[in-house]
Amino acid sequence: MLEQKLHPLNFIILPLLGIVAIFSATQIIQYAIIFIIMLINFSLLCKRPQLKVLLWFNLSLIPPLLALFISSYLFASSSELSNYSLTNHTHSRLWLSTILSLRLYLLSLISVGFMLHLPQEQLILDLIQRKIIRVKIGYSFLAVFNAFAFMKQEFTRIQIAYKMRFRKKWLSPQILMPLLVAAARYAHHLSISMYTRGINQDRSYHQSIIKFGLYDSGLILLNCVILSIVIFTK
Repeated sequence: MLEQKLHPLNFIILPLLGIVAIFSATQIIQYAIIFIIMLINFSLLCKRPQLKVLLWFNLSLIPPLLALFISSYLFASSSELSNYSLTNHTHSRLWLSTILSLRLYLLSLISVGFMLHLPQEQLILDLIQRKIIRVKIGYSFLAVFNAFAFMKQEFTRIQIAYKMRFRKKWLSPQILMPLLVAAARYAHHLSISMYTRGINQDRSYHQSIIKFGLYDSGLILLNCVILSIVIFTK
């Protein structure tokens, strides 16, 4: 499968290329092409996207986008409007507000979309293999990522238990105490596990190497070429 051959660093490199292209673009058609390119990259990297989370994120962007559109329309300076050679002053304000709002939307969506589906474990292991970060720091990051998933499961379990036993609301402050106990228990078990596995010693371990292959190089090179054409073509 293509998703297994693509390197996890693509989740960082490709959106960075898209962000640079967005800051360099000035036309709506350029933003549209960049969005399509990033959407294709996203479909290649993520076979099971979290559509529900992305939908809620899009809805949460409506208030800041409206605020940016209104503020840029009402308080745009003459120097900013001079970049858009339109005969009508109102059209220049509308064009500037649309460009800024669209830029904010694309930057937010691309950043969150790729980071939400980032394979943290594969990326951290690759950084350890390349000696970019130390083993202790890498496994500390992995422990933090696993802690988020653990606390989410514990929070759901405690909610269900409180509803069944005490008919408490799901946002009751009394839920925080057992959640704090669960966090302390997880931290205690984690410290014992890392100590027994020799994380504080110079022990060797075996891990399959994550190679940066031809698919990855070709995909990044293709993105660089297409985005460069989109940016520099007026």
